Parts: sequence; C-alpha cells; structure tokens
Amino acid sequence: MLGPPSLTSKLAPPVWPDKEDRSGRALVAGGQPGERTLTTQAGPGHFAGEAPRQVRCTREDPEWGEKMLSEEQVTRFHADGFVKGGKVLDDGEVDELRAEMMRVIDERDRADQPQPVLLSNLATEDRPIWQIVNIWQASKAFERLTHHSQITAELAQLMGADELRIWHDQIQYKPAEQGGLLHWHQDAPLWPILKEMTQVTAWVALDDVDETNGCMSMVRGSHLWGDQIDYLHSIEGNPVLPETHDGHKIEVSLRPVAKGEVHYHHSLTWHGSPNNDAARVRRGYTMFLMPEGVRVSGVKDWTISVPQGTLMVEAGPDYPIVFRAQNGVP
Repeated sequence: MLGPPSLTSKLAPPVWPDKEDRSGRALVAGGQPGERTLTTQAGPGHFAGEAPRQVRCTREDPEWGEKMLSEEQVTRFHADGFVKGGKVLDDGEVDELRAEMMRVIDERDRADQPQPVLLSNLATEDRPIWQIVNIWQASKAFERLTHHSQITAELAQLMGADELRIWHDQIQYKPAEQGGLLHWHQDAPLWPILKEMTQVTAWVALDDVDETNGCMSMVRGSHLWGDQIDYLHSIEGNPVLPETHDGHKIEVSLRPVAKGEVHYHHSLTWHGSPNNDAARVRRGYTMFLMPEGVRVSGVKDWTISVPQGTLMVEAGPDYPIVFRAQNGVP
C-alpha cells in the first residue's frame, strides 16, 4: 500500500468522475470484565534481540478472548508474513462505511468539512485505483474503525506491542471492469521517515474480494528478505515474478477476503493486486499502525517537525493512540 506524501499538507484533489457516475458508487476514469494475557512470539514484528513477552489486554466483551488470533495463526504469520483474521464488520457497518466513503468523495471541495490528506488515482487514467489517504480525519465512522478493538488487539498481538498509534489509513477503490493493477511492493520502504520496519498492516474488505475483481497476492516468507523495494521497482513492468530471487524461492499466495473480514500482512511482505475485470467493484480499507518503539528517521522529504531519532509518540495529534494493552482500547 502506498504511503502519503506528507501527513501535514493538503494536496489539490484530482479530477474525479462526474457526480452522476459517483452516485452509483462505481468510480470511472476521467474527470475489566474480559481479560486475556497474550504471549507474543519473537519474529520480524519485534525489535532486534527482543525475547517473547506477555501483553495483557482487556476488553468489555467477555467473549473477546475467543476472537483473538490463535497460536497457530500467529505462528503462520511469522513464517509466511501474512495471515487472514476473521469477520470484524457486519453488513450494516460495511454499508455505513461505503456510504461515508462516497460522502467524503462528494464533499471533497467543501471548505466547511474536514478533508482527508489525499484523494488521487494511483494507477492510470484508463485503469484507475482511487486512493483516499487519512479518511479517518474526514469521517467519524472511519475514525471509529481505527479504534476497532479486535483489529487493534490482533495487530498488537502480531507486533508484540503494548501500545499502537495510527500512522495513516487509506481507501483503495478499484472500479468495476476497469480497476487497475497495483504493482508488487513492500509497505515499510515506502515510509522512509519511520526508522524501524516492524509495522503490520490490516486490510479490511468492504466487498467480497477474490481473483476475479483484483484481490491481493503475497509472496510467502518475503518479509524475512529485508528491504527489496529497489528490486520490486525495477520489475514494475512485469507483474509475473521469477521463480527465485537472491537465492529465495518465490511462492505466490492468492489472498481472497470476504466482505467484512480482515487480513494482516507484515510491512516487508511482497504484495500486489491485478486489474479488476469483473462486473463488480473492489473496495478495501487499510490501517497502518505503529508500535511504541518507532522513531523518526530524519528523511528530509517528509514534513514532521520533530528531530531525528525522536519517538513517534512525540510527533503530534495526527498520530493518536488507538490501543493500550494495560488499559484496553482507549
């Protein structure tokens, strides 16, 4: 998932489709009751040299413990670099979020309404992928989603974190029959301001997403190969990966996700998605959260007014806490 150019500046909105096209919700090109103790496993989501540790999390739902990722899922995540969670949104919640997405698009020029950081097409004019960055700042419904107790607790479980803070979120919208290709990439190297590459990404399906309408594919174990973004940029013109890279066997896994379900991947996992040629749209919501140890790297192309090496906890109100292990979900 591509990151924002700057989280403190508003960019000019793109040319969006005419309102009559958007009204059909198909964008086109143009224009302490419950408590559980978690033992996290050492893996790429931990800081170097850190041993497995326990994280105590609380939630008011007494059945919450049953909803956490199993030990098998956590083990699989650390081996593969990705794992599918469960259903986190019901149909009514998905409908609300879809409507909010369209409202934000429709009201993108209103100075009296809060706006996302960026609305843009990150693909091509004839094969668009519409992206909305930091929709949580423009929509109360999406802001609530950034605090979703199950998603944030499971992210903390995978990262071995006591505290999580939002880095950014985004919508990616592939229109029916013409949604574009998202090339192979890694998330963390696209965020050069963040020093540690320990983040885990949560991707929530707002439609049933499968091979026919552009679901993601991921390369098993690629999160263990380090920063490979230069290589992935070099092969952007070829969506078919070779059989091996740098001595590693490349095994591609297709990742279908049903509406309302969540899927997790490490921020160094290779992933991409093909065109949407189906007669149905493909909408997904991505949440990028940071554990407590992430620091500012001092990269000059980004606009965060804190010194190099400073913890992101001091970066300001655009990066609020969405999870604390000791006190449950804020």
